[in-house]
Amino acid sequence: MMPKLKTYFILLLFLSSCIKEDLSTIADVQVNAEWIIPLVDLSLGVLDILPEDEHLVVDEDSLLRVIYRDENIKSIKGDSLLQFSGEQFIERELIVGIVDLDDFESTMGVSLGSMTNEMNPEIAEPIIQAAALPLAYFPPLNSVFGGVYSYEAFDNFEYLDIASGTLYLELYNTLAVEIEGLNLGLMNVVSQEIIAEFTFSDIAVGELVGATAELEGVTLFNELSIVILEFTSPGSGLDPSNEDSWLAFDLSDEIICSIYAQNMTVNSGNIVFPDIELDADTSSIAFDLAEDVVLTQIDFSAGILDISYNSTVHHPIEVLVEIPNLFLDGSSFTEVLIIENTEGSGGESINWTLDGASIELTDISNEIQFYYLGNIDSNGNLLDFDSEDFVHLNISLTGMEFSYVQGYFGQQFEVVTEGSVAIDTEFIERFSDGVSLVDPKLYITATSDVGIPIELNLDFEGQTDSEIENLNALPFNIEAPSLLGGEDVVSTITEFNSMNSSIVELVNIHPHTMVFSGEVLTNPNGELEPNFIHAGSEIVVGFEMDIPVDISVDNLILSDTMDVSIDEINDLNHFGLRAFISNGFPLSADIELFFVDSLNNIVLDSLIIQEISAGEVNSVGDVESPAILDIILEISNERMEAIIEANKIYAEVKMSSINNNSSSVKIYTDYRFNLALGLVLDIESGGQ
Repeated sequence: MMPKLKTYFILLLFLSSCIKEDLSTIADVQVNAEWIIPLVDLSLGVLDILPEDEHLVVDEDSLLRVIYRDENIKSIKGDSLLQFSGEQFIERELIVGIVDLDDFESTMGVSLGSMTNEMNPEIAEPIIQAAALPLAYFPPLNSVFGGVYSYEAFDNFEYLDIASGTLYLELYNTLAVEIEGLNLGLMNVVSQEIIAEFTFSDIAVGELVGATAELEGVTLFNELSIVILEFTSPGSGLDPSNEDSWLAFDLSDEIICSIYAQNMTVNSGNIVFPDIELDADTSSIAFDLAEDVVLTQIDFSAGILDISYNSTVHHPIEVLVEIPNLFLDGSSFTEVLIIENTEGSGGESINWTLDGASIELTDISNEIQFYYLGNIDSNGNLLDFDSEDFVHLNISLTGMEFSYVQGYFGQQFEVVTEGSVAIDTEFIERFSDGVSLVDPKLYITATSDVGIPIELNLDFEGQTDSEIENLNALPFNIEAPSLLGGEDVVSTITEFNSMNSSIVELVNIHPHTMVFSGEVLTNPNGELEPNFIHAGSEIVVGFEMDIPVDISVDNLILSDTMDVSIDEINDLNHFGLRAFISNGFPLSADIELFFVDSLNNIVLDSLIIQEISAGEVNSVGDVESPAILDIILEISNERMEAIIEANKIYAEVKMSSINNNSSSVKIYTDYRFNLALGLVLDIESGGQ
């Protein structure tokens, strides 16, 4: 036999339940071959007419259920819940700036003889002759040029572009005569440019005097000269014959000229650098995170720390770089870089892998601290420099991928993009109209190894070609493993039923597609304990539709077609029809039998038995005993002849719960509808 069952699509999609007792045996029928000829022996149960399907489940109590399960309708990657940029940069310049030059000085003596060599002969000759005598007249000198006299070249620079500084000139008069006026020029020998002038007056014999000149924007070469622009002296007086004014002097008498460069700052030049310290500074890279996110630890599985630099400084520079909260191989990062001039190479770089490295953050700034210090050590060589010379540092963290992050990740929203699940409807045609599911349940399942509790606001709807029904579920929480201890993976199951959602309405449109979308809120209850994420961790969301066959039905149809063959009976007057029915379903029933000539495709006759009672149920709706109907049917000879001519009988059982005391019933797989139909000897007629 090939039984058939018709009902709504949604019944097969979501039914599930349990078995209570075996009611399949019609124990009250005593068949006697001498007085009954069997025509029909029909037994129909739910499993007989249902197709094999993975979604149909019989639970341990034999209740039929339909379960549709998809354990992964959405995966939420843990790292998507923390917006963490894998690229961070910081750029800094260490500018040499204006250099403080060490003070320097030089002294020389300008002899009287040297000056006479620069005077006109008529002025110089009398002085030269008088200097050979023990006492002699020293003629007055009136604004004479005294010559040019070079200092010994300085060895700590070749030339300087002076930003600021003071040049102090000190004179000591060892001549035998007073100097009434003296105008001196300090001259660059290379450029023959006088860079400063000094004027003195009334310098007594043996007197020490001085004057200063402020130098700014002046180029100073290492070879300097004193130029005696004007020299004035009263000599011995105006009367050469007054021997009382005569003097003892020598051509070796001199004016001692000392220069002192003090507090010199230099814009540029060719110098022997003093040992200088470039500006030390502390800077930081702040991770681009939401305002309420505070990280405390980051462990890296990939990434590069790169320090690239350009230097226009001609001296090697020693740069110390420290990143106190970055740990490589367990130690805080400290590196000393020797940076050479890169004008010919276009820049250099050095890098370190971050695989296995970690960052520990102890404040609320989410910043990586950097400390750097540059030093230029003098090596005694003359090198060009400019105050605008610089070392450009670019410190970058690139390709960062974390293996673990800890902290408080704030309350962040993430959109759950729309997805859908197609429902397998292969067996839908087994059902007919009139069935409504009463007690469906939807379970949203979640497993999480992400240390962030979340609230999921799920928009879940069923769709047919013409209808859409939303679950109308309230937001619910998905729990997370705890940093403070416990399971590594936490499972959460949230039930939606007729009390907290529109699951009944959704299921009863018989959807062929489930569509979902929504929004995730992290840390819905705020900061309760630290969050954490491991690489590869995820929250897996699934769903399960669990529908026991607890239905409201007004037209459930069970059917079967059976072969029948009756030997020739001579006298139909001696026979009737007896029907014995056992209804083990908690549904009232009507049965209609069609006697068919299948060779000619003709229905010869039919028989209807109506208002067959439902099985007796207990307080929880389970059938305790079947309803029994045992009747004798009077059939005319004409109808009996038609029945005997049939070679097949088609049976159709129509069941309904609408008129029962309960509006819904549970269907167990051991529920049976049994019919025994046979020709019964009419004993009274047979005895006549």
